[in-house]
Amino acid sequence: MQTNILELENVLNQEIDVFSKLEKYITDKKKHLINSDIESLRVVDIEIEKLSVLIQNLELKKSKFLNKSGKNLSLSKVIEEIEDKNKANELSLLKEKIKTQALNIHRQNNINAQLIEHSLKLIENTVKIITNALMPENSAYNNLGQSRKNQVKAGVSSINQEA
Repeated sequence: MQTNILELENVLNQEIDVFSKLEKYITDKKKHLINSDIESLRVVDIEIEKLSVLIQNLELKKSKFLNKSGKNLSLSKVIEEIEDKNKANELSLLKEKIKTQALNIHRQNNINAQLIEHSLKLIENTVKIITNALMPENSAYNNLGQSRKNQVKAGVSSINQEA
């Protein structure tokens, strides 16, 4: 049992290390988004993907450990069942640190998603402005391809005017 606890502690420490790196990369990603540094964004995204794979592998190791006894136990339940209270406290602290890191990563990811969404809106508006400047005849038509001039003269058709 003691070996299993040491394995679990090792996996939790590895998760903390990977989450720390991930947190740093996600913070860097925010800086690169703000500075519009596309090349650095690409590099950071590749590193984030690598770390995500590592996290998935560590989660698999952890869940194998938690399911070793044939029961599907939570980490909290395993920690409660540890007889050595000092070791239980250590594992509990590791668990809380991972939880805090995961929340920070989630919050930062949401901020990055909002920055990307804002950038996309700016790009969309810029494209509209450029399109209207280069092809002003497009601004004479609405989204359905109908002439805006006809919308202003509601009810008047060329047939009625000729007759």
